[in-house]
Amino acid sequence: MNGSIISIFFQNITTTSSTSLTWKDTLVTKLRVLINDTESPQIYTNARLQQIIVYAASCVQNEIDFNITYTINIDNITIVPDPTLNGDSKFCTLVALKAACITDQSTYRNAALIGGMQVTIRPSTLGTTQYMAGFKNLVSFNCEAYERQKKNCKINIGGESILSPFISNNYNPL
Repeated sequence: MNGSIISIFFQNITTTSSTSLTWKDTLVTKLRVLINDTESPQIYTNARLQQIIVYAASCVQNEIDFNITYTINIDNITIVPDPTLNGDSKFCTLVALKAACITDQSTYRNAALIGGMQVTIRPSTLGTTQYMAGFKNLVSFNCEAYERQKKNCKINIGGESILSPFISNNYNPL
């Protein structure tokens, strides 16, 4: 009897762990949404986005002290323990936003190489400089969102405090 219960228990663990999504699934999807790369054909491969996510995770962990210390290996593209499986939504959100910021900055640099071009063939002129101004505003959105979330996270991780004029329970203003 106990043997069958244990085998069912392990079967459930195996089934659950094989079907549960890891950071490589969840964070890639979040990043694709943030950088608007959801339609086919996609600009970035999953492997490339995973590289960016691991680098972003390394940056986030260096900037903020979390309750959990992650072992991040950029060469092997690993994050241990998996932040999506342990429910660390703050870390996952910050990593996705940081990865989006990095990706957008890279896209902006590449666009800047061709974005400032102007071609003149008398009497017509074709220029793409206006495109860059709008693109710069879009690029800054994810980076600003990351900075806001980072600030909020630093405040929340530090704990809560109540500020008052009282210095102890024995305070007597008279």
